Formats: sequence, structure tokens, C-alpha cells
Amino acid sequence: MNVLIVGNVLKDVYLRLDERHNDFEYDESDKPWLDLCFDGSTHPFFRRNSVYGGAAVTLEVVKKFGLTGQISGSKLGMEDANEVGKSDNYRYILCYDDHISYFTSSQRTPTIFTTPDDTIDWIMIDRSANINDQFVKDVSALMSVSNQTKLAVYVKDQPEMLYNQLIELADVVFTEGELKPLHSQQQVCTIHDEAISLDDEKQEWHLPHKDLLTHLTAHSIIAASLLSALILEKSTHEALKLAKLNVENATLDRTMSLEKLEELI
Repeated sequence: MNVLIVGNVLKDVYLRLDERHNDFEYDESDKPWLDLCFDGSTHPFFRRNSVYGGAAVTLEVVKKFGLTGQISGSKLGMEDANEVGKSDNYRYILCYDDHISYFTSSQRTPTIFTTPDDTIDWIMIDRSANINDQFVKDVSALMSVSNQTKLAVYVKDQPEMLYNQLIELADVVFTEGELKPLHSQQQVCTIHDEAISLDDEKQEWHLPHKDLLTHLTAHSIIAASLLSALILEKSTHEALKLAKLNVENATLDRTMSLEKLEELI
């Protein structure tokens, strides 16, 4: 099975700080604050980690499940962050213990859909995608002429009207809100911060270091695991279990193989 992932590739740069060289204070809710003044002072970090996120995470999971995958318009993978590559979307993440603070761009790069040359079995519109009217037209045009291509779409926080046409075409929909299937063949997967629902079954999930794996990465791992399991015709119960174990055991730059996940089950 060949999966085309459509979304934005992000580069997350983690800088790990410690209290030996930085002035931290705690508020009444036990949250750390950094005394940061723009006066030319130095704030040392003891470790730097770079990893590709966004669509690269989805690609990592798809490949680890034994499927063929590619990112539309990119050859980057989750593990390639320290290699030569290109990403216009950077996030700088300051870390202290299990607490993080993001520095992100105020501009989101629009996602461009590139019509594939090869036959595609599935198109996955990733959580990282930043879609517009032209994007929707391009995807819809391909779906109208490709009878064997199926569509999965992650519906996040963009205007719902942009997603309406894609939802109508989709075989699988991932959502963080509330959606009902539009037809009997459509499956809707609901992903919340600590629970996943599919076909009236529910699975709770928890991260041991919740603040270190970004929200985007965690939800992308879950969605990609569910989609890959469904493509492989796993049961609903097993698909949910695979997604739970994959996100709970993921590191910043690695997810688990299907073989290892099945051993854990």
C-alpha cells in the first residue's frame, strides 16, 4: 500500500536548560519561570536536539508499520533532522525538566498539494497541513478521477467550511471535536488529549513526560498509527491499542515498529 502524506514538515529545535546556569523561580502553581532580560546576558543550555516534526512524524509511523509512504513535495523523514534538508517551518522549544516553552513563527506556510506521478492507494491530509481553497480544489480534482485512491483527513482548527468538501470525500476522518460519519463506509476517529475513540470503542493514553512530546507530534503519531492499522485491516480494538502504545513509547525522534508494538500487546 502506497500512502501520500500531505502536510508541512516542521523542524523542532529543543534547547535544554538547567538551574545551575539560569535563574528559575516557581509560582504558586509550581510552574517554573525564567528570569530573562534582553540586556546582552547569556543563558547557557546543556543539550540541543533537532528533529523533524509535522508530516515527517506521520511518514515515520507509516513506514514503521511496513507501508510505503512519501511526503508530497518532500523527501524528509523524522530521523533526518540533523541531515541536509529544507524546512521553512521552525519551532524553538526551551526545556526545563518536564516543562517547555515554544517560540514559533507568526506566519504559517500554506500547504501545496502536488499531484503524484505514481499510483497512490491512500492520501493522508496531515494535522500539520495549512489548507486553502486551491488546496481543496486540487485534492478534489484528483479524487474525482482516481477511483482506487482513498482519502484520510485530519480536521483541526481551520475554518470548517474549508474541510467540508474533503470530509465528504474522506474514507477516514480524524478530529479533535465532534463529527459523525456521513456515510456507512466512513470511519471517524476522535483524538483527545488523553483518549482515542473509534467505532464506539475508546482507549485512554497517557504520556510519562507529557510536556516534552509536542501536542502536534503526539496526535500525529496516534492518527498515523490508526490509519496504518486500518489499512492493514486490524480490528478496531487492536488499532486503538497500537496507537496508544506507539505514542506512549515514542521518543523525540523515534516511533516503534509494528512488530515491537505487537509484542507489547
